[in-house]
Amino acid sequence: MQLPEIIKIIIAEDDDYCRRYIKDLLAEHADFEIIGEAVNGLELIELTTKLKPHAIIVDVEMPDLDGMTAVKTLAGNHEFPVVVFITGHADFAVEAFEISSCDYILKPYTEDRFQTAIERVRNAIKQRNSDLEQLSSFIGNFNKLYVKTKFELRFIDTDKILFIERIKNDTLMHCCDGTTVNIPRKSLSELRLKLDSQIFFRSHKSYLINLTKVERILPWNSSTYMVKFQGSKKEAYISRSNVQNLTNMLEIL
Repeated sequence: MQLPEIIKIIIAEDDDYCRRYIKDLLAEHADFEIIGEAVNGLELIELTTKLKPHAIIVDVEMPDLDGMTAVKTLAGNHEFPVVVFITGHADFAVEAFEISSCDYILKPYTEDRFQTAIERVRNAIKQRNSDLEQLSSFIGNFNKLYVKTKFELRFIDTDKILFIERIKNDTLMHCCDGTTVNIPRKSLSELRLKLDSQIFFRSHKSYLINLTKVERILPWNSSTYMVKFQGSKKEAYISRSNVQNLTNMLEIL
């Protein structure tokens, strides 16, 4: 089971020296990227909610709001990251593992002890991904698309999808309710195999459209047509080379 290419992590530590030490140790791991730093529990909640890291390293004792309370607050979020607690007291260990923390490090700690925690983070993320993929392999039909994101397996009704778009390295699913879902590491070709080919049409190298949601098709330029969807301002495109395929498919005269 593959890990993400980069494991995004937030550090929550109010002591400047301790925070720099953690950053120095993480710098030895090319697959980890620090995307935020917090000095109290309130900042941790705000950053985690906004940035959605894969993991967080949290000092239990911090001002304004302690790390344990902050993590308990975040635990109600479906995008709950892998958690490593760091503290000078063993008193919170049972509480930490009750909320499924990955590791619990007591200060002062050695570099080797920290590296053990980092490996546990990798293993925890790997296990999450494995569990989600196994679950998705047990279920499957053309009426639902099962999308594995960083933290969850989402069940999406295919009739709620307007179109799927490939932009650089991202695959984005645009839904009827206006939301957009990022589908990690999936190409349009892979997704096309999971969808009803009578409904979802590969209109362009970058687009897979739901024909039941199309309202209008308009000329756009010399090589492309624009697709308008019912009840949406979003747009997709059909390459001129695929227009004839669509015409044949729909038996347009």
